[in-house]
Amino acid sequence: MEQKHIRYEFSDGEMRMKKLICCITSLFLVFPLLFPSQKYVDETGKVNVVIIKDPYTDSRAGPELVQGPEKLEKGGLIEVLEKQGVR
Repeated sequence: MEQKHIRYEFSDGEMRMKKLICCITSLFLVFPLLFPSQKYVDETGKVNVVIIKDPYTDSRAGPELVQGPEKLEKGGLIEVLEKQGVR
């Protein structure tokens, strides 16, 4: 018994759509390589970081003010970041 292979022929519109999808996908893959995230590094090579102490919580069950940000700063967060090369 002989098997028949069915071959699907793409129309012009379908081929254009496939090419467009390939081009858009390629742009999404190549675009981050063109613009690396080096703008977050200063001239010495250290990453710039801003620490914002926000003592307010969004929790309705707990207190409005919390001591977490203050404890992180006093507990040595800045020293840990500086050891890792963050400015």
